[in-house]
Amino acid sequence: MAPPLDPRDLHDHPWKRRSSSVSAPYFRLPRRSRRATYICWTVVVFVLYFVLNSATQWSHVPDPRSFYSKGSEVPIRYSHLYLSLSKITGGGNRAWNRNVLFVAGNLDVASKLAGVACEMSMYGRSNVHFALIGDNDMDMELFRKLNGITEENTDCRAFFHDARADFTDLMSLERKKLVVRTALRHLRDFMHPQALITSAGHEDAWFSTVTTDMAKKLQLPAIELPWNAADDLRWITRLDSGSLSAWHKPKFEIVIHADKHSGNLERLLKSLESAYYPTTHHRPKSLTVILNPSVPLHPFTKSFLSSYSFPSPSRIFIRRPLTAPKNSLEAAKQYIESFYPDNDDTSVLVLDSNAEVSKWYYHYLLFTTLEYKYSSYQYYDTVSLFGVSLEEPPSYLNGSSPFNVPTPLKGDQPSPFLYPVPNTRAALFFPRYWSEFHAYFSKNLLYPHKHSTSENDTEPVPFPLSDEAANSWIAPILDIIRARGYVMLYPAFAYESLAIVHHEQPSYTRSPRKGKKKPVKEKPLMEKNNLLDALPNGDLPVFNSKLPLIDWWGRPALWDWLELDALNYRKYISNCKVGSTGLPWMSYNVDDIFCDPDGNSLE
Repeated sequence: MAPPLDPRDLHDHPWKRRSSSVSAPYFRLPRRSRRATYICWTVVVFVLYFVLNSATQWSHVPDPRSFYSKGSEVPIRYSHLYLSLSKITGGGNRAWNRNVLFVAGNLDVASKLAGVACEMSMYGRSNVHFALIGDNDMDMELFRKLNGITEENTDCRAFFHDARADFTDLMSLERKKLVVRTALRHLRDFMHPQALITSAGHEDAWFSTVTTDMAKKLQLPAIELPWNAADDLRWITRLDSGSLSAWHKPKFEIVIHADKHSGNLERLLKSLESAYYPTTHHRPKSLTVILNPSVPLHPFTKSFLSSYSFPSPSRIFIRRPLTAPKNSLEAAKQYIESFYPDNDDTSVLVLDSNAEVSKWYYHYLLFTTLEYKYSSYQYYDTVSLFGVSLEEPPSYLNGSSPFNVPTPLKGDQPSPFLYPVPNTRAALFFPRYWSEFHAYFSKNLLYPHKHSTSENDTEPVPFPLSDEAANSWIAPILDIIRARGYVMLYPAFAYESLAIVHHEQPSYTRSPRKGKKKPVKEKPLMEKNNLLDALPNGDLPVFNSKLPLIDWWGRPALWDWLELDALNYRKYISNCKVGSTGLPWMSYNVDDIFCDPDGNSLE
């Protein structure tokens, strides 16, 4: 039915729309409008096809760098950094972890450091990261391939990070500095490395300055390796993140007690000056020469000392006691008073004037100190270690010689070993223990204790002291060493030595022997850096489980026996009550040794 023409007829004849299957409101353009719409869409599709087809036929895609000019404010973007940072595991968000970061800008330096980083990663004691920062544009995969660091032909387990910004070659110098600073901040925020290892001395000057300043600002311990670190500092790859974070902490002061023979003193001082030191930071903190008061100073010695300038003229001290010691008590007093640590990181190296040290003596002392006193793994296990000797024991405590070092397993290198008797001729003493010896000796002069045993205790076996040992300066402190169960680390190199004590003249620290002296076979000093090659498995053994332990009588011993002997000896020399906990742990004081007859402290 056609719609009504008169609106008044709508009520009587309502008009209805044609039914449709679509539920939405129906809309239909007029026929002419639909034709125009079809034509417009055809034109649009044709134009799009033409544009897209033309784009695929371009022979040259514009370089994004063409949008920037040399020295312009290029946006700083790290296109490749986030992908590697997002894969960091192992507590990167914590301030304390096992991460160690190598950073390089120069490709030659990067090649050197990458080899060191890979060797360190293979020992698995730290999570090693290597970051390439700077303005070079070599692809990271190509860099790894050129240095032989691929998954197919290497065991390198270091994580590599491309921390270079895009288009750094177009940036100004100030912009490049900002790139390096920002990259280091990103790396710190994502991994919190315990040490930042560089070779700043061989990088561009601006790069070295930026990395050094940012390490201080971000409070990261910075280690600057020399160019030949892969050879001379190879032992650094054996250290864990805890030891590396303490790289700048250990400091050594040298104390030399001269005797009557001036030529020996000059030989020792020359060997100290000509030794190889790991870095410019790692040199003796000071050098003190204590002259023999029983003889006048020789003119040649005086002239030599006046011109001697190692480690620096302001850090050389010459002392001469008023009188010579008359007995072991006075000798011990003179020795112990010659040094006192100003902090817990300054150790003392006591040298006999007849000694001569190897060029690598400082490397060994620093290596053992960082490994056994600052390692995250062994710090609490090495509480009983009070020092490191540079030579094997010349004899047993009872005077018999030669000293037989522990026999290594077949095919292995001789292992360093632990021995309670301190070395008096060439040894490093750690600061807390030297302070404890100082306190013990001081109180022993004020309150000399008498040895006693109770009815239920067995009297300890006495020291097997020879006359030479009984008259030396160490005799008065042997009691505290035994009562604490302390030990010293001794080397056992098969063919070389780190220190030689020559026998042309009896030393001030030794008593002259009567009769003919048997010639002593001396191992030559280590001339090349063979530290790792001379150690079992190329590394320092684990303290509690791998280092051989020798008792006071030169017999192989176990830790349980040594601790039991220390506990019994402490009861023997002290009236203080011993708790059920056994030996005091990391106390470094002697208040538990000196008590009145009722067991009360004297303080």
